Amino acid sequence: MRIGICDDEQTSIDCVRKCCENVCQKNKIECDYIFFRSGEDVLDYCENNSNTRIDLLFLDVEMSGISGTELLEQVKKKYQIWRIVFVTSHLESMQAAFSQKTIGFLGKPVNDKEVEKKILEVQEDMMGNVQLRFIGDAGEPVSMLVDDVFYLQGERSYTRIYINQAGKIQGVLVCKTLGTLEKELEMLNFIRVHKSYLVNVAKIQYLDANVHLLECQEVIPIGRAYKNIVKKKYLEYGKWIISRK
Repeated sequence: MRIGICDDEQTSIDCVRKCCENVCQKNKIECDYIFFRSGEDVLDYCENNSNTRIDLLFLDVEMSGISGTELLEQVKKKYQIWRIVFVTSHLESMQAAFSQKTIGFLGKPVNDKEVEKKILEVQEDMMGNVQLRFIGDAGEPVSMLVDDVFYLQGERSYTRIYINQAGKIQGVLVCKTLGTLEKELEMLNFIRVHKSYLVNVAKIQYLDANVHLLECQEVIPIGRAYKNIVKKKYLEYGKWIISRK
């Protein structure tokens, strides 16, 4: 796991790092660390490291220059920052910092117990165990793991999600449009390959004029307008997988 710590005070960086080291040693998690003294440093990292992802960024809110919440707005759609935990002395004012990337808020000084909860949450996500929850077409709650999802097909105001159920690929209809789900799943390695389809990149076996999926006989067409971005994101994902080994 790659952990980033961004704070304009070295004592705060040292405190978060010590907690992370204790947690990773206790849970036998291999970690490396990247340190930033400003939001501008994080943006520079994103610009110069297109294929290297920070799995968890501990981000100070009150910094000189770009604040933590301002930085969030600029990295929401950046691949290089996956999950963010805000570290602040003012927990009561953190509602504005919520996003798909944000998994929590910790008060200063942080402690091992709080940090452990966040690191284990990210580790579980990295293993493909992200739980997705939707409302089905009949109003019933529907849940599934990201790792079980192969692709999604838009059907007007609904989306059919094709998942592995007991070794068989079956479609589950949910009450959300494909466009809405594209935004919600953008940080979980799903890509739009056609106006009617989203695909889980981890399930792609290879690309030609279509998307060929692992463990699945379905062949998904690639729309002409999506060809370049699909190829780019597929290659980026492959490079990231190699870098994690």
